[in-house]
Amino acid sequence: MPSYRLIDAGLPAFGVPIVRPELYDAIYTQRLAALIRARRAAGLDALVVYADREHAANLAYITGFDPRFEEALLVMVPDNPPTLLAGPENLARAGNAAIEVEARLYPPFGLLGQDRSKTPALEEVLRNAGIGPKHRVGVLGWKYFGLRRPPSRKPGSRRPPISSTRCAASPGRTGGWSTPMPS
Repeated sequence: MPSYRLIDAGLPAFGVPIVRPELYDAIYTQRLAALIRARRAAGLDALVVYADREHAANLAYITGFDPRFEEALLVMVPDNPPTLLAGPENLARAGNAAIEVEARLYPPFGLLGQDRSKTPALEEVLRNAGIGPKHRVGVLGWKYFGLRRPPSRKPGSRRPPISSTRCAASPGRTGGWSTPMPS
């Protein structure tokens, strides 16, 4: 039987960078162009990218914007600048994304305890961002809503489980897979 010995191991000295690393805006422009090509290849009319503090990588990769302590949603449709929905704490920061975006206030993405009484319905917000009722919408990111548990991934399936939330802009459709909702 092997014997083991527990030792204290210090962290290596990584040092502190003198200059903060930054990515050039051109990198984000190239990433956005690649995403638009992928949207077209998938036959989608629009894309929405959801992000929150724990799930910000997709949005940050595309825009350079990280929603820090609230939620955000990027809406991309052809012939419109991308719309970035953010709560009041992030609205100014959203407008400084590395790509051109139209930053719009969406109070439900803000911190709790703020006035949401004048918030339009999400369907109206998505329509104003350019998503139409017949559009096929791809979704990047996720947020679980509702009392129903989402369906489990089937063994051997290569795509992620589909959310049980209907997309307001595409009734009867969900997720980026345009799969009809079960009745």
